[in-house]
Amino acid sequence: CVGKRRTASSSEGFSDAGYEEYALRSRAHVDLRTVWHKSDGELVVAVGRECAKGCAVVCLDERGPTCTSIALSELVFRWLTEGGSRLAFVVGGAEGLPAALRPGRGASHDGRGS
Repeated sequence: CVGKRRTASSSEGFSDAGYEEYALRSRAHVDLRTVWHKSDGELVVAVGRECAKGCAVVCLDERGPTCTSIALSELVFRWLTEGGSRLAFVVGGAEGLPAALRPGRGASHDGRGS
């Protein structure tokens, strides 16, 4: 994610509480790590590093295609079986993904998602 993480005392603290609950439940099944980036530039560099490690990188953007939960689970399974055990989901800031990570913009990610 890009930007500062909100605190539980913020006006949107309920979303942080939801995130924390999801992360807690997920950790029983996967090694979950969340990294917050302060700028779009830092995010683009981090995505490049993950790609260089052979990690499947899925860039999520509200302007991109949508899919059902079942379709997403099938995609995740395919990405993990084809590309190894590492999978990174990238979520942009309030304005969405940086232009460099959007499909068709010379993105540095491997194109496994949008």
